[in-house]
Amino acid sequence: MVDHIFRYHSSCFNKMGFKEEELSAKLSELNNTQQSIETLSAYIIHHRKYSKKIVKLWKKQVLKDSLKDRLALIFLANDVIQNSRKKTSAFADDFKDVLPGAFHFTFVRCKDSEKKNLLRVLDIWRSRGVFPGDFIDSIKVEMGGGGSGPPAKKKKLETADDNSNQSSLAANNEDDDYYADTTFVPDHEALIDLLTTLDTKAASGDRPIREKISKLPPEVQDTSVLDTINDVQAAEKLSQTVDEACALLTDYNDRLASEMEERRKAASWIRNFISAQQKELVNSEATLKEYKEKLEQVCNMRIQLENHINNLPDLENLKAAPLPSLNQLFKAV
Repeated sequence: MVDHIFRYHSSCFNKMGFKEEELSAKLSELNNTQQSIETLSAYIIHHRKYSKKIVKLWKKQVLKDSLKDRLALIFLANDVIQNSRKKTSAFADDFKDVLPGAFHFTFVRCKDSEKKNLLRVLDIWRSRGVFPGDFIDSIKVEMGGGGSGPPAKKKKLETADDNSNQSSLAANNEDDDYYADTTFVPDHEALIDLLTTLDTKAASGDRPIREKISKLPPEVQDTSVLDTINDVQAAEKLSQTVDEACALLTDYNDRLASEMEERRKAASWIRNFISAQQKELVNSEATLKEYKEKLEQVCNMRIQLENHINNLPDLENLKAAPLPSLNQLFKAV
């Protein structure tokens, strides 16, 4: 179907060059219908030499908070990746870098019914070998809350009522349950890399930033300073100081939130890794026991064989009985 659409629109595509503004408009107008997705997919595949720019614009569109049909962009990426494989691997390679974050960002914002569609896309990629299985597992981990996907914007506590607080807690519990149920088992190298990153690059261990925060001027948190302001210039200076402090703290808080997600990811990985090692240990012990039993049987057979050989008569000391003569044979008859 896509090949038919691609051939149908090929002549139109050839008459126009690639323009980022045009693609951005098409991405904004995309809806979750087969015709809309396949038409835009054919356009994108035709302009495959601009794959990096296309993927960059696609990611920018996915991360827009105001987007209503974010799932359609996931379906579009799926269509482009699968139907461009015969022509080029550029889209698969370029999308691979942004898919984990995009799936995480989409997963935490879509309905339960839409989450099933996201998982189905991943299952299709696994069954058709579009991406390696370990990469598919890493995307599922990202969707569950671990990794570097863009965090959702925090709701203001001042405007949150009891119902919204309950909804937020329910959503967090749902994410925790999903994260706890993940079956992804990392290899030892991936686990070591993650723990090393947390040990060396974690926000909580960023001493320069912590010292910078501790040295913030007292007026950024002391409201009594407002009483001493007598002119506009002093007010603007204080406002600028407060804005800079807020930007610093907001950035550091976001880093700490990402670190918490990474630590949750590490905790899940460690649990699954230990569980897998324990199962492997049980299997190895069973195999070892089996081989020990076989070795014991071989040793017993060897002892029996040696005893049998030792009990055989010495052929060198045996004297062959003389053959009877013809007369003796006939007499016997």
